[in-house]
Amino acid sequence: MIGIYDTRHTIVPNGLSYAVAFLAFILLFFDVTLFAWHIPSLSALFAGPLVASPLFFLWLISNGKWMGLGDAKLMLSIGWILGIAGGGVALLIAFWSGALFGVVAILLKSPRIQHFFSLRGESMLPLSLKRLTIKSEIPFAPFLLLGFFITLLCNLTIDKLFLWPL
Repeated sequence: MIGIYDTRHTIVPNGLSYAVAFLAFILLFFDVTLFAWHIPSLSALFAGPLVASPLFFLWLISNGKWMGLGDAKLMLSIGWILGIAGGGVALLIAFWSGALFGVVAILLKSPRIQHFFSLRGESMLPLSLKRLTIKSEIPFAPFLLLGFFITLLCNLTIDKLFLWPL
């Protein structure tokens, strides 16, 4: 829901961000494998703010021009759910996939490439890609969620990510 909203409106709604952050924080105190309450470690408590801090500083330094604060709020939840190692991987995957999307989208606008996507002289690219420029805003929440789900489903951490082929 957050990813779709961000894609359409380029904003992460506060209500959804706060609700997800609240649930993620509550889950810190619940062990789903034992179905029991417990006291989380300090690293688990600080994982959310620590993983969200790079996005927060990007927002702070740029006065919100490079990145919105909603992305940092979403990353807070992801950090609490995945921990420091998993949250770092999710953030890395989000940046990689977002950069790859941006480069491919810009390349698709090239006249040589558009020739392959044309029918009777009209471009077959979606209107959203036709309007994309190097200065366009690209919603980042979908890439954060992609990184989150890849990290969660593949049980990735930093050491597994870089030592995976070995």
